[in-house]
Amino acid sequence: MERPILAPALTVSATLLQGQVITKLSEGTSYSFYNPDDLVSIVQNAAIGDTIILPGGPINLSGSLLIDKRLTLVGAGVLNMGTPVTGTTTIIGTNVGGFQEKVMIQSPGAGSSFHGIVFQAPVEFTGFGNNTPSFSASFVRCMFTYNLSIGVWSSPVATPAASNVHVKHCIFLNEITNAGSTAPQGFVAENCILQEGLSFGTFVPVHRLPNA
Repeated sequence: MERPILAPALTVSATLLQGQVITKLSEGTSYSFYNPDDLVSIVQNAAIGDTIILPGGPINLSGSLLIDKRLTLVGAGVLNMGTPVTGTTTIIGTNVGGFQEKVMIQSPGAGSSFHGIVFQAPVEFTGFGNNTPSFSASFVRCMFTYNLSIGVWSSPVATPAASNVHVKHCIFLNEITNAGSTAPQGFVAENCILQEGLSFGTFVPVHRLPNA
């Protein structure tokens, strides 16, 4: 008796298993999103205190990613040896018409944390409330291929630098910068690799890829 051919079904299943899924945890309920490039809208529609779990692989920003509420973003990791199956979680700020998409953390985003993410986009703290003593944000086991800017110039004036920004076990292929109107307060870098060091002068959005 001939056995049924299962190869097509197996092929389809394997293809489906490779899909990326973003999971949002909100007030005890889990929500799944099957297009990772929708991250900007997922974050926009999230509630204060939500946790967003990101898949391995590239996530292309459809616009600047605005963190304007307290959120936790968790990726799969930043080193290939630690993510052999899923790949690293990489947020990519595409350059459309000369405009670079960014990750922008504003004052209502105080208390946000980021874990296991490669940022291939500038990460900036921008807003006049970011320097208040109650402001805080943390990055753990992340990689930055552009600058991390604690304070930015926002024409016609500079915004104050963010306070209480903590980075732990992170890799910086460029500088940690500040072009704000005040010096950073409560900044802590713990067990990090800084390829270009600290520069609290002019902000220049230079980009380096890993191993470049």
